[in-house]
Amino acid sequence: MTQAVSKRSQKTRERILDTASRLFYQQGIRAVGVDMIVEEAGIAKMTLYNHFRSKDELVAAYMEGQKEYWLNWTRQAATGNTPTEKILALFDNVELLLKSPDFRGCPFLNGCAEFPDTTHPVREIMVSYSGEIHRFFQELARDTGCENYESLGSTLLYLIEGALVFGNLMGQTSPIVNAREIASELLKPYT
Repeated sequence: MTQAVSKRSQKTRERILDTASRLFYQQGIRAVGVDMIVEEAGIAKMTLYNHFRSKDELVAAYMEGQKEYWLNWTRQAATGNTPTEKILALFDNVELLLKSPDFRGCPFLNGCAEFPDTTHPVREIMVSYSGEIHRFFQELARDTGCENYESLGSTLLYLIEGALVFGNLMGQTSPIVNAREIASELLKPYT
């Protein structure tokens, strides 16, 4: 009996988080209120608060989920036989993201705009993601044999992040295509 209640409770928590995640990403974190989440999830407000003590706790769970998702996505998108191929595959996969009608930009860049207080717990999750993705790009750059791999890794990440912002803003893929061309030039000595 307790296990059945626990599974049901976990499913309810997942439904709340899935609903909130979809709404936060589509409409913005600040624009989505608890009442909207409750209505969309088909639950009572008290049910939400039984699983998440506050909207901030729910937002933190959303950002943790985004962190895990995007770190995994990035690792899986870096495909190829050589370090250069892996890096350029990331640019190709970001281009596919920009072509998706559901893509609304990087949830971490979006979240930073909504949480300017650098001491806010949600912002700390975003900073943690930034550190991890930065290290990943530096590892990819190190694998190319570049001596100054920290700088190369940072530059590659900045190219992608900038292309995400402008591509999403303009509704075009040309920023990531141009960024890939620059990355390809930067990587030529290491191919």
